[in-house]
Parts: sequence; structure tokens; C-alpha cells
Amino acid sequence: MDVEIGRGAEAVITKSVFHGRRAAVKMRSPKGYRHPVIESRITASRIRKEARVIRGDQGGRSQDPCDL
Repeated sequence: MDVEIGRGAEAVITKSVFHGRRAAVKMRSPKGYRHPVIESRITASRIRKEARVIRGDQGGRSQDPCDL
């Protein structure tokens, strides 16, 4: 069972289990005022950026640890 742990303008974050491990799930809600193509490009770009931060690959900018 998923438990909501946060809600913002862009997404809802819930606690969940993924392949037997605890996980945080971020569900983005599409914005009705954006064109679908633009919406998908923005979403894909944000997902890639978040993945880089989680991996720690910040292009040499910052060496701060990421605690998610």
C-alpha cells in the first residue's frame, strides 16, 4: 500500500515497495494547459535531471552528497 509523503505543484511522492525494497515513487500530474508534446518534453527533461542528481553525476559542479 502506498502512503503519501509529499505533494507539490508538479507531483505527488509516495512510499512504496519496488521489487521487495522500500522506494519513493514520484507521480507527475500532467498540466492541462500545456500542449501534450511540450508536456512530454518537459517531463522527460526533468526526469533525466533528477536521475543525474540521484546518481551523483552533476557535471563537476557540486560534490555535495544527495540524500533522498
